[in-house]
Amino acid sequence: MSAPPPAPPEPPPPPQSLVASAIVPAVPIYADPSAPQALRSLSHPTPEDYPLAFRVQERAGDWLKVFLPVRPNGSTGWIKASDVALSGTPYRIVVELGAHRLTLYEGSNAVLQAPVAVGKAQYPTPIGEFYVDAIVKLDNPNGVYGAYQLSMAGFSEVLTRFGGGQGQLALHGTTNTAALGSNVSHGCIRLANDVITSLAQTVPVGTPVQTVA
Repeated sequence: MSAPPPAPPEPPPPPQSLVASAIVPAVPIYADPSAPQALRSLSHPTPEDYPLAFRVQERAGDWLKVFLPVRPNGSTGWIKASDVALSGTPYRIVVELGAHRLTLYEGSNAVLQAPVAVGKAQYPTPIGEFYVDAIVKLDNPNGVYGAYQLSMAGFSEVLTRFGGGQGQLALHGTTNTAALGSNVSHGCIRLANDVITSLAQTVPVGTPVQTVA
């Protein structure tokens, strides 16, 4: 009697993004691991009083190359792994600007899809690779920014100041669902309140956000 066929191999685990959360009062940023001194440091908590976190691009021994929550968009730098605590997230967010559509992926599976409003012609939503750097529950869910704001480590390429801030991008809620599917914002990405609430309760800080044409 022939032996039964071997069991199929276990599927690989879903891809994860590595998140680095600061554990020191200020994280020095280096040009590369061989640099004799830091280019700058970023405070923890941030000036807005949120925990400082990075999305990791690469690891080399005791060093991490990370995306930075600073201008210009796409900035990277090297930090010491001893200055942060590492965790992983299986989630990523993709926003198709032309299709006015957000998709949340868990690994390779799309688990949520929803219409969005994006930047108007004079204040376009930038295309690029970002990440969620803060999740804020707002006091007035019927206000202009809805129930939650997921701050992104990215900035308007037109506005350097907006609403008292530095022109930082965000995913946020809205009660004006009639505007979804159009270009009406100053660069932020608007979603229905139930959708932004679901995102805020699902994804952690450090989740990648990709905006594509």
